[in-house]
Amino acid sequence: MSNVILEKPQWFIVSAISGKEKSIAENIAERIVTYGYTDLVKNIQIINRERTEVTNFSKNDSSLPKNLNNTKITTWKVLEDGNYQKISLKTGNKFPGYIFVNMVYNQDVWYVIRNTQGVLGFVGSSGKGAKPIPISELQYRNSFKNINNEKIDIEEYMSAVVEKIEADTIIVEQKYDFIVGDVIEIVSGKFANHAGKIIELNNDLKLAVVEISSNEGTTKFEVPYSDIKK
Repeated sequence: MSNVILEKPQWFIVSAISGKEKSIAENIAERIVTYGYTDLVKNIQIINRERTEVTNFSKNDSSLPKNLNNTKITTWKVLEDGNYQKISLKTGNKFPGYIFVNMVYNQDVWYVIRNTQGVLGFVGSSGKGAKPIPISELQYRNSFKNINNEKIDIEEYMSAVVEKIEADTIIVEQKYDFIVGDVIEIVSGKFANHAGKIIELNNDLKLAVVEISSNEGTTKFEVPYSDIKK
């Protein structure tokens, strides 16, 4: 792995094929785990917003559904003239074609993300391996504010008023396949470089109870999954 340029994770904007942002973000996360960069990439986010879509139907319209029940995202109204109105709540990417990535930048991570299928590049990079420009924390927070346009220019999202925004956040998390009875090596901490045996696992907290033997006897202690390897 190359030397880390920025020690503190910062927000970068990745350009991707519009309409496929969620699957592309999931592919990025999978590649980050595969290549072992979970210490550098903290999360991947698609910022969604809700909008209302109104559709009017004539009472004689053949496309009018037979079932006009209201749901959490759909409301039906009978108009004064006897016709019908459908009000639907739609959720979509506030910034079509863009994915936010919180990471410590280096060339290796850049290469893995840039070469994920569906990724078009990084916003603020001139290409040819040039380092992209991160956005500030203020710019990131302001990305959760409203601009009353269906599509939003990524460069213009600073001026806005607050609205309800949701985000699809993909937490990049290392996957582990330890089982009780595994003989492992402790890679950091007080017992670094010692071999031990797993006698208990807590997958929720990502902790293993490890037993090691020495001339002084047997010692049992908890250790994070990230501090052990097979």
